[in-house]
Amino acid sequence: MAHSATPSHQTGAVQKPFVREAGDRSFAGEVEFQKVVTLQNPVRRKVTVVASAGSVQGDAAAIPAEANFISVTGADGTKGAILPPVPAGSELVIYNAGGSALKVYPQTGGAIGAGSANASVNLSSRATFRAVCLDGVNWTAP
Repeated sequence: MAHSATPSHQTGAVQKPFVREAGDRSFAGEVEFQKVVTLQNPVRRKVTVVASAGSVQGDAAAIPAEANFISVTGADGTKGAILPPVPAGSELVIYNAGGSALKVYPQTGGAIGAGSANASVNLSSRATFRAVCLDGVNWTAP
């Protein structure tokens, strides 16, 4: 870690020497790095593929609750996918692999962002939708 920002000419100032050690580190507070930090084990996510379906919330393709990165195929501007019932704080990413817009629906009674209950949002072709579940049925806006 870099040394203290306190100038050494101030009374009682202590400068910490630069320390370079291998191994794991954990920090209890905010940390600012002065150099590039490289993660040794990047996050890898399993991609779940789902075929879009239906034309309304009730017959849209169900996204599995255990999925966190979903590639939805076959979007044609009318088909959709429905977000899973998951615990608050769950995050997911949907990728529209289709050639047209994909309708993304919340669970029945839920909303996405400032949208009304049960309303879909349109996800453009080759775009991603990243959201966090707020309470089991309501989601943050993309």
